[in-house]
Amino acid sequence: MDLALPPARHTLQTAGDRWTRPDNVWRSHHSIDPIISCDVDASLRPPITDHLPVITVVELPIARTSSPPSRDFRAADWKLFRETLKTQLSQRSPARRITSSEEFDAKVKLLTELIQETIAAEDTVPMKKPCPYSKRWWCSELAEFKRPRSHASNEMYKYRDIQDHPAKAEFKRLSRAMADKIEEKRREHWVEWLENIDARQIYTANKVPDLKTKVDGILKLASTNVETALTYKYLGVVFDPKLRWTAHHQKVLASATWWSFQVARLSKISGGMPPHRIRQLYNTVAVPAFTYAADVWYTGVHDSPSGKKRLGSVAITKKLTPVQRRAAKLVTGSLSTTAGDVLDAHTNLLPIDLLYHKILQRAAIRLASLPNTHPLHGPVRKAARRSVKRHKSPLHDLFSITGIDPNTVETVDAFRRRPNYAPSFTTHIEGDKDSALTEANRIYRLAPTSVYCDGSGFEGGVGASAVLYVNGIEKSSLKYHLGPISKHTVYEAEIVGITLALHLLTSTSRSLPDITAIGSDSQATIKALRNQKPHPAHYLLDRVHTAAEKLHVKQDRITRADERRATLRRGNKWTDKTRRAINLQVHWTPGHVDFGPNERADEIAKSAAQGASSPSKALPVYLRHKPLPTSIPALRQTHLTALQTRWKQRWKKSPRYAAINAIDKSLPSKKFLKLVAPLDRRRSALVAQLRTGHSPLNQHLFRIHRSETPTCPHCQGITPETVRHFLLVCPHYQHERHHHLRRNLKRKAESMSHLLSSSDALKHLLRFTHATKRFKSATETIRFLAAERAQERADRPRHPHRRTNPVA
Repeated sequence: MDLALPPARHTLQTAGDRWTRPDNVWRSHHSIDPIISCDVDASLRPPITDHLPVITVVELPIARTSSPPSRDFRAADWKLFRETLKTQLSQRSPARRITSSEEFDAKVKLLTELIQETIAAEDTVPMKKPCPYSKRWWCSELAEFKRPRSHASNEMYKYRDIQDHPAKAEFKRLSRAMADKIEEKRREHWVEWLENIDARQIYTANKVPDLKTKVDGILKLASTNVETALTYKYLGVVFDPKLRWTAHHQKVLASATWWSFQVARLSKISGGMPPHRIRQLYNTVAVPAFTYAADVWYTGVHDSPSGKKRLGSVAITKKLTPVQRRAAKLVTGSLSTTAGDVLDAHTNLLPIDLLYHKILQRAAIRLASLPNTHPLHGPVRKAARRSVKRHKSPLHDLFSITGIDPNTVETVDAFRRRPNYAPSFTTHIEGDKDSALTEANRIYRLAPTSVYCDGSGFEGGVGASAVLYVNGIEKSSLKYHLGPISKHTVYEAEIVGITLALHLLTSTSRSLPDITAIGSDSQATIKALRNQKPHPAHYLLDRVHTAAEKLHVKQDRITRADERRATLRRGNKWTDKTRRAINLQVHWTPGHVDFGPNERADEIAKSAAQGASSPSKALPVYLRHKPLPTSIPALRQTHLTALQTRWKQRWKKSPRYAAINAIDKSLPSKKFLKLVAPLDRRRSALVAQLRTGHSPLNQHLFRIHRSETPTCPHCQGITPETVRHFLLVCPHYQHERHHHLRRNLKRKAESMSHLLSSSDALKHLLRFTHATKRFKSATETIRFLAAERAQERADRPRHPHRRTNPVA
């Protein structure tokens, strides 16, 4: 094959004003060459594009059909058209009464012929030759812009090799002006068309194919048509042929609804589970059911760049919000009229959009921590590094919304050491603090060499330290600043402290005694030293094991140095394996019990948390050059704190914030659940109803059309029966109020906040409500409301024209 496009013809102008040739036209070897010419035409370059059109003229045996000419109704002389048509009608079809259908048809036929003859006249409606590339919005004004721009395009292409030639700037200016004019005319045309369109035109417009959607063909195998499945379930996620999530959203909503009703079976007012247990059941069973694989099908809800619109999976979020409201109502035992944000604040359940943000954040962190041996390692980093405007994958949306950088997150390897790996040290944890303190003093006196390490989170930073003692005297110490507490944890600092302790022991050039002890006040760290399963911060535990093995190697060389030299002098190779030359022990040393070495390590660790570190040459190699990667638990906690902050800001904007905040300023929090934890379901529900104001008192019952009056039944119909009136004001309950509240709570009995938020006042409040006998039991209330609704249905007037069922 040969190139049909001549050489030295550039077809693409880059953003840096460089010319390349990615476009080519090839011709095959044949006895007859149909290509007459092939070249670049810069004058036909569209306004907004970087490619130049390649015009190829081909000689075909069959001539190309031309578009038939048509009438240009835009240029018609409508005044002349009406006068001509009127003259023709008066001469050939004068007005007279039509007496039959045949005469009517003849008149219509003649009228049509006269209109066509009038249109055919050249002086009324001129002819035009339509262009196959023209648009409905094209006009003569745009043609005036096209001519100078085409000339400038030719000039620019002629001087394309000359940098900063004036023709290039002129071409850019004219192209921009033409593009703006096209956009303006296009908008004017379609706005005018839409404003004046009628039903028939809309129907006609919808019948025109857009050439963007295609109908799937029929798959036939062995004379059998294979039907296309409307949905397909793969790994618990429902797909459809268009790769949309509507079908899966329906499954998620159905699953969430079903599980919420299952939870409701265990949350009856009489004999149901406690509120905190119902909340735990909802979080551990229902939430995983409707958030499964959310990183695939859910896009986090976020504001548009203009801030006027919410983007993401808004529809399914709105549909799931009532489901969580139902679950929160079950937890608190509140009435059905209670607002969802109030219920979420009392149950400490994140709103649905923030809950999914939490799920997406954890999924992004999990993907960012994958090792390079995982198949998703490359795609994850590519998606996080560069987003795209069109055809975004779930990975693009996930990392764009969460903002996680995989290059800064710690890596969790799939495997580390063999499962039966035995550490080169022993660990000891006593049963209680007193025994541990006694053992720590004994080891401190018994072991000539001991190191005490600690990790600390102090003033927004995290630091680690290690102090070396020889015969009870401090010899040296190391400290290291890990970074801010938003990126690292104290658990990491405790592990780094053990590596610093091992580094201090390895740095000594003398033989260590048989028993060498390392003291740490973190039981979690000591237990993790024997855990070889993948988990966060395990790369630091691997450093501990490597440093301990290195210490044994060095001590073996020191203790057996004479034997080694003698073997080498005899001309033999040293083949003995490394032995454990010392008895290395890691002990739990309780903190803050006035144990001197541990207090000293804690003091140095706090100094490190404030930003101080030992000289880099004195530190282990892996701590010298670059900071540690961001901790997974720290990332999760930081994001959760940010979500709770957003939630509190949203709660402050709620119209119900002022009333609830006057009672409990800590919401949203777990305070309410802790407050009602000792109570049964009936009493905890009563407390929730009193706190929210949606209680079976007349003021609220009147609002929901369950009472004829909002006033107190004991105050002569003057005062509305609110929660405040019932608890603090109503004179009918003066004796019960004095006996149960004022006698026990004194002045605090006049505080609504204290009565409904203090655990000390709650028992007296419940005794007061029980003594008033104002509230019926749950069963009586349900029966009362059901009977009331049945009576309303019975009293409802029937439709006068409604026919009765003849079968009945």
